[in-house]
Amino acid sequence: MPTLTITASKRFGQAGLLTGNTRNIDPRDAGCGFEEVTIDLRQCVAIRPAATFWCLIFALQVMKLGASYQLLVPEEPRAAIYLNSIGLFRCLEEFDVSIIGEHLDRTNRDQIILPLTKFSSDFDAEKVTNVIYERLDELKLITSNIKSTIIETFGELTNNATQHANSSIASYQDDSFRQLHNRAEHSFAL
Repeated sequence: MPTLTITASKRFGQAGLLTGNTRNIDPRDAGCGFEEVTIDLRQCVAIRPAATFWCLIFALQVMKLGASYQLLVPEEPRAAIYLNSIGLFRCLEEFDVSIIGEHLDRTNRDQIILPLTKFSSDFDAEKVTNVIYERLDELKLITSNIKSTIIETFGELTNNATQHANSSIASYQDDSFRQLHNRAEHSFAL
């Protein structure tokens, strides 16, 4: 039975940074032919939104082809807590993905504006846009002129995703704000 294990780097920014031939595997390709896929994040101390999305989308694509999928959680507590806070474990569990590791019940949602959220219609896109607006208002992290720009941009992006993506697994996005090395960072991924 063919198996695939993909081991992420210590600082996992995006799938293009994977080593060897693993970065070239396209899970949409029926010829990919693996029955079991493991994503090993145990050595990760930091993981970026693009890498988080890759873990989710890769899982959904290989499972669509009939493979089983498991995720090995980072041993670094902050990285594991981030993934749980952003909602990756919840999204994967909805598809019966095996999640192995510690810190699976700990979260820190202080700066998560919107955890990973699935949407597949214009109505869903409007709902998540409204949630982001309310959460930005509640957190008081940014000024109102920047907030309106974020909301307009997010609304346009989510509507474009639902209207033009033609995805069989829907669309996902997250939005977060964090303080890194004395500078604020707002990240949004769709």
